[in-house]
Amino acid sequence: MLLMLAGCGDQPGIEDPGRFQVNPDGIILDTRTTRQWVPDPGERMTWHQAGEYVGTLRLGGFPDWRLPTRAELRDLGTGALSPAFKLAGCCAWSSEREDSSSAWEFHFGEGRDYWLFTNRHAQALAVRAPK
Repeated sequence: MLLMLAGCGDQPGIEDPGRFQVNPDGIILDTRTTRQWVPDPGERMTWHQAGEYVGTLRLGGFPDWRLPTRAELRDLGTGALSPAFKLAGCCAWSSEREDSSSAWEFHFGEGRDYWLFTNRHAQALAVRAPK
């Protein structure tokens, strides 16, 4: 059983209210890209902690969760992220490093990415691409 997210079309930045579907174990399916997402766990973490968090996820029995790329985060939309993601802040870490002490995060409200020192805190979303 999938839960269709109704009402999302009323929020700026969300153009397709049926795009994200949540299955019973909480995995979010992006019907446009077929990527699967895990909602924000509700706590800010460093880039290293975010990597450890996604590396230990086994939601749905899948062992291949990872941090998303900047392009994958950008593809989720800007302005307002679907409520299914439960994003507790403005920004989520990407998997991409800028240099040895910084990595990229995506700011959904502004629709752009920024580099941030890896010891700073941001939200973490996990993604996988079904095979």
